[in-house]
Amino acid sequence: MDIVTPPIGQYLESLVPERHDVFHAMEREAKETGFPHVGPQVGALLQLLASISQAENVFELGSGFGYSAAWFLCGLPEQGRVVLTDLSAENRSKAITNISRIGREYSIDFLVGDALELLKNSTESWDIIFNDIDKKDYPKVIDVAEGKLKSGGLLVTDNALWYGNVVEKGVDAATDAVREYNQHLANHPGFDMTIIPLRDGVSVARKR
Repeated sequence: MDIVTPPIGQYLESLVPERHDVFHAMEREAKETGFPHVGPQVGALLQLLASISQAENVFELGSGFGYSAAWFLCGLPEQGRVVLTDLSAENRSKAITNISRIGREYSIDFLVGDALELLKNSTESWDIIFNDIDKKDYPKVIDVAEGKLKSGGLLVTDNALWYGNVVEKGVDAATDAVREYNQHLANHPGFDMTIIPLRDGVSVARKR
């Protein structure tokens, strides 16, 4: 199911401000290899959320080769910082290379390992936590994120509409997990939340 019709998607993408060549290179690689990434429409949203919330530090649950982190960095001040996580050391190497091309390699730390465990072990409080891990693990994120976010901080989640599958129960375990996550977050006393039907759906929740 298309969340946004292809013509509307193309129109929205045409409105994304021009970006550094490294973004185009990462987008080409993702298309050629089938590697998942949030795409420029969501990327521009991440940049905007970082900017308008005056965030200074971001923790990513699942970072791939650094695409979303690069967008966040465009919205962070010079002293801003993004912690990236992934299970793959190869992705770590690619991310550092990609982000060095926009001159912000000094603004990142990339931790290899289980993203949720790394967040649990963090001793900092975060302005933004970006959730893009395996969908089956989405329900585990909320309570951990609540404890690690600053008051007023944002929990931003990709694939919140999961190709439209969320309108049906029992499609598969991943869909059920996304549905559970959305419902739990919508009813959670610690968050105000909405879902933006952009690309595959982006959930934005603010910690009260």
